[in-house]
Amino acid sequence: MRRHNRLIPASEIGTWCFCNKAWYLRQLGHRSTLTHEQMTGTQFHQTYLRGLRVAHRQRAAARLVMLICLAILTWMGIAGLCALR
Repeated sequence: MRRHNRLIPASEIGTWCFCNKAWYLRQLGHRSTLTHEQMTGTQFHQTYLRGLRVAHRQRAAARLVMLICLAILTWMGIAGLCALR
């Protein structure tokens, strides 16, 4: 399958960036025999992405807790100043 343009579709960028020769051979119709390794790599990246999403949620929750604590401390400080009058 010959390409007349030099553009690489978005769905093929990962393959091209990893190994442009593998991308080229795939365009010619040759398939990789390393399917087990590819599946293992895909599973690793999916697990990593799940962990990353959990970390982002935990960071967002920590920020929310910190903002609530700051608001409570500010409110207590204002209430304490008002009580001194």
